Amino acid sequence: MTRSGQTSEQPSPSAGTPRLHRRPRHGMTMIEILIVLAVIGILLSIGFVTYRRLNQSVTVESAASELSQAIMEARSQALRSGNDFRVIVNDNTSYSVEESTSSGWATRRSIDLSSGITFDAPDAGSSVEFDTRGFANFSPTDLVFRITDGRQSRALVAAMSGNTRVQ
Repeated sequence: MTRSGQTSEQPSPSAGTPRLHRRPRHGMTMIEILIVLAVIGILLSIGFVTYRRLNQSVTVESAASELSQAIMEARSQALRSGNDFRVIVNDNTSYSVEESTSSGWATRRSIDLSSGITFDAPDAGSSVEFDTRGFANFSPTDLVFRITDGRQSRALVAAMSGNTRVQ
């Protein structure tokens, strides 16, 4: 090869015929670029699917955590105020924290579940009610809150003491 990068002929030591030496290539061929783009596309699609699953899982767990906090808040309010408090399921997408007053139950806070999240159980009207000593009464007695997005679900169980456990 000459200094200018041109090919030059040199005799082959074994055959006595000239061999062409080519200048080394710099860069990538179109096929190499397409392969790299295909690999990047596959990795991005796998990452996107994983991200969506993780995001959905976090959304269901976040809704269960928020319900758990509302139950603990109702117990705390019952102890502090001297009035009964309850968490009641309004429909399959919302629930409320309510206080017992002389004229009935007054809604103190209403919570809507995130879009796509619903109660799988219990039915509307089901509740956990705390008396002024902080003890829970369940309606129905085997109350388990099940929150789902259609693919995965979390069950929230409240204890008589107001503690909750997410399963």
